[in-house]
Amino acid sequence: MLKLVYVVLYLNMVPQEALEIVKFYEGFRANAYKCPAGLWTIGYGTTRYTNGNQVKKGDTINKEDATYELYKYIEKECMPQINDIENKMNKKLSTNQICSLVSLIYNVGATSFKNSKCKKYIINNDCNNACKQWDWGVKQGLKGLITRRNKEIELFYGIKDFWKC
Repeated sequence: MLKLVYVVLYLNMVPQEALEIVKFYEGFRANAYKCPAGLWTIGYGTTRYTNGNQVKKGDTINKEDATYELYKYIEKECMPQINDIENKMNKKLSTNQICSLVSLIYNVGATSFKNSKCKKYIINNDCNNACKQWDWGVKQGLKGLITRRNKEIELFYGIKDFWKC
């Protein structure tokens, strides 16, 4: 019950739509599995719990706890990146743009995104180059990630099907 209360408190910081897009693309798995990158993963794409422990073989989770882990990661890792972008651009991003970045940052990891060319181009309002750098999973031909990247770019810039399958 305490986790649910915590999640409700943070609903105003993280747009509900951002959580829904991540849940949609990540899907839910109650039992730990190895993702394509070889990491033990659970819930909605969690590889490390909020307590710092790595997900391991044999772990299980319910949807409530998985949602809690998702909220905490977004709050702690994604939102500071988004706030940094807003501060450097000196403007507030739209809900769609925030949702787009939450999906991307959650999927590729805050560390990968933090110093990426993609982030730099976003900050510099360089749409074309930002989209070209918004390519995690595209070069590998992963259709699910190509679909996801296209949706993120559409939400952020309004460009449909930037990456052709």
